[in-house]
Amino acid sequence: MGRTDKSRMGRPREFDREAALRTALELFWQRGYEGTSIADLTAAIGIAPASLYAAFGNKEQLYREVLEAYQSRPEILARSNFEENLPVHEIIAKMLDASIVAVTEFKGTRGCMVSTGLLFCAPANKTVAAITAEMRAKWRTALTRRLRRAVAAGELPKTTNADCLSRYLLSVMQGISVQARDGATVRQLKDIAELALRVMPPA
Repeated sequence: MGRTDKSRMGRPREFDREAALRTALELFWQRGYEGTSIADLTAAIGIAPASLYAAFGNKEQLYREVLEAYQSRPEILARSNFEENLPVHEIIAKMLDASIVAVTEFKGTRGCMVSTGLLFCAPANKTVAAITAEMRAKWRTALTRRLRRAVAAGELPKTTNADCLSRYLLSVMQGISVQARDGATVRQLKDIAELALRVMPPA
């Protein structure tokens, strides 16, 4: 065996950053931020703590990247796409349908990382909790803006309180996440969504 062959055999396996990020996403989704330790992450990914820190910084920075990856999932993008050229009632129906998919179809893990992420946490993790709170606030702002356009265009009655309606709809989304965690079936979750649509003001 030549020197080149020996050097190849002794070379450490190349670190797959994207695969590591996917593994971290699964752990954080299953156990939450506070329920996932550095030891859990390094064991699941198969690297030493020093390598994890070199690749991602610290646990908080890794969590931020995980949330960005989570938000890029098709069903998450679908539920926050309020700029489609569709009637507002169709947009809300698609949002709720996508929410159900998002909280029920990921390797047996149920619930939404953002909708219910870090609602309660230790004081040391308040800055991390602020990340998911800010994401929820952005969703609400975008939805409120779309509902206000719908009111101005006559899609919704002039008396519609867009801010209140957006908070209600996002509360339904958060409730769907909790119900999914507690074992509600897809049919039961769809019933919740259909009820919420009936609450929507008529055109």
